[in-house]
Amino acid sequence: NSEEWSVPVDGAKLRLRLYFPDERIAGCAVVLYLHGGGFVGGSIGMDDIRCTRLATAAACIVASLDYRLAPENPFPAAIEDAFAAWHWITTQAAAFGGDGKRCAIYGSSSGGHIAVGATLLARERGATMPRLQLLVNPALDPAMASQSYREFSEGPFMTRARMAWYWKQYANSGAVAHDAVSNPLWNPLTAGAVGLPPTHVITAEYDVLRDEGEAYAAHLRAAGVEASTERYAGMIHGFMTVLPDHDASLKALKNSAAVLRKALV
Repeated sequence: NSEEWSVPVDGAKLRLRLYFPDERIAGCAVVLYLHGGGFVGGSIGMDDIRCTRLATAAACIVASLDYRLAPENPFPAAIEDAFAAWHWITTQAAAFGGDGKRCAIYGSSSGGHIAVGATLLARERGATMPRLQLLVNPALDPAMASQSYREFSEGPFMTRARMAWYWKQYANSGAVAHDAVSNPLWNPLTAGAVGLPPTHVITAEYDVLRDEGEAYAAHLRAAGVEASTERYAGMIHGFMTVLPDHDASLKALKNSAAVLRKALV
C-alpha cells in the first residue's frame, strides 16, 4: 500500500515513496526514512519490505526519500535533501493524510548519518524537531576510530576498507574542509546534544559501526537526552536489509514499531 510523491529541492524534485498502514486513517503519524548504501548507492526500493511492515506495525506513514548520492552530490547534499523532505513533511503532511506535528526520522547505516544531520539542521534552523531519532547501524564516526573497527576490520560483510572508501566518496575525495573533524554535520559525535530528540539506536554485534552507534547514544545521555540502544548478538551490518525475515530482524522491527508508537502518541 504505497504511493509515489515528490519533494521540491533546489528547483528539482526528489522521489518520496509513502507507505501506508493497512488501516489508513487521516492524521497518521509520519516517519521520514533514509536508506543506507554507503552514501553512494542504495535506493527507495532496497528496504521496501521493512518500510511496508513498519507502516503497519507502527500505525504510521513511512516516507522513504530518494536523496541525491555521492560522489556526484557530495556532503552535505544528502543532508540538505533530507532536511528539505523533513520540512516538507512537517508542513504539508495533511496533503497525504499525515499529522505534521507527530513525525520521527529513521536512518539506516549511511542514512543514519543523514538523519542525524537533518535533525541538527532542524534544530539550527528552528524547524519542527523529530519526536524521535531511530538509527540502525548508523555511520557516525568518519575517523573510524572505535574498538569495533579494530575487531571487525575484515568483516564479516562490512569492512574498514569499504567504509573508508564510502567516506572518501561522500567527501568527494577531499572536498570537505580541513576543519571537517569539528563540523557537527560531518562528525555528529562532536555536535552539541542539548535540544536533540529522544533517540533509539540499533546495532549489530559483528559490525565495524557497532561502537559509534552506541557512543552516540552515550553522548546524548551525557547531555540529558533520552537515548537507548539495542545490540543484536550474532548479527552483521545491515542485517535488517539483507536478512529481513531473520528472527533478529523481525524482533528489531517489532521493537522499532513499539518505540515509534510510544514517541508518536
